[in-house]
Amino acid sequence: MSRSSVVVGAAALVTLAALAALWLATPDGQGGPCTVAVPLTVLPDMDESSGLAVSRRHRGVLWSHNDSGNADVLFALDTSGKILAKVRVPIRTRDWEDVSAAPCPAGDCLYIADIGDNQASRPRIPIYRVAEPALTDTETAAPAVFPATYADGPHNAEGMFVVGADAFIVTRDRRAGVYRASLPSARGGDLVFNRIGELGLAAATDVGQSAPAFTLPAAKGDPVALDKLRGKVVYVDFWASWCGPCRRSFPWMNEMQQKYGGKGFTIVGVNVDKKRSDADKFLVQNPADFTVVFDEAGTTPAAYAVKGMPSSYLIDGKGNVVYVERGFLDEHKAELEQRIAALVGKN
Repeated sequence: MSRSSVVVGAAALVTLAALAALWLATPDGQGGPCTVAVPLTVLPDMDESSGLAVSRRHRGVLWSHNDSGNADVLFALDTSGKILAKVRVPIRTRDWEDVSAAPCPAGDCLYIADIGDNQASRPRIPIYRVAEPALTDTETAAPAVFPATYADGPHNAEGMFVVGADAFIVTRDRRAGVYRASLPSARGGDLVFNRIGELGLAAATDVGQSAPAFTLPAAKGDPVALDKLRGKVVYVDFWASWCGPCRRSFPWMNEMQQKYGGKGFTIVGVNVDKKRSDADKFLVQNPADFTVVFDEAGTTPAAYAVKGMPSSYLIDGKGNVVYVERGFLDEHKAELEQRIAALVGKN
């Protein structure tokens, strides 16, 4: 979420797996229609799956990985969502957003895209290439490294794929851009991604935009309208009961609400579960000392174009988004608090 891309939630991942199962079973040259082949399944050890690739080496196998803030591990899944293998990659990524399977000089390879850049400030982003591992492996071979730049400066991105000798990145600009670089056949080498077009898709709610208004039922008291909070600094956090990082974020949000609540700051946690009972069970185990509202219909996350859980939006007193945090990382907590304190101080 960014973090992430399209960021694929753990439960939603198996929907894609089911579609992939249909694709894998379809003779070459035939397409669609797409149907759900298996029920949704929650994937153990995968708090926030961020990428998905169909294996070239193992028929019926999918490769995925957790978003940033987790160990650098490839998960091999069958098309029912069963984890077949966990293979460590001997690297340390900063914001691993996607994985792609493609041919390479060694045969079949996986390309690992460490391309997340929420603040569009990374001068270089690494792309790694490893030979696709066996399902009995515990660690991949040492990867080839391709330090990459964009010809027109840094971008945030969550999607990458490889076709033939070219790598493509889809950025998260206001209008999603498509960038291409040619991959050298050597062990590694620098890449320069050049813009070749755009998808014509508007970006998600981002910094500098007005926060979409909402009025939602609250856990306690009257419905909450974002417009009624104008003049305050607001931290809108989208969360779900099945979201692992959300469990880690609640204690921190409780702390922020207690520390800055008397200074014109408020947190609104927007739950997106389809069943209120799932959210209620979560709240028993993870009490919230801030405002919680419910959107079972999913209208609000759609308005914000939320792609993964949690996703949080820091909104100033004028109703403008000034910072977006996708996912929840312990190492980002200090910076988040600094941003909150600075806004409260200006309010």
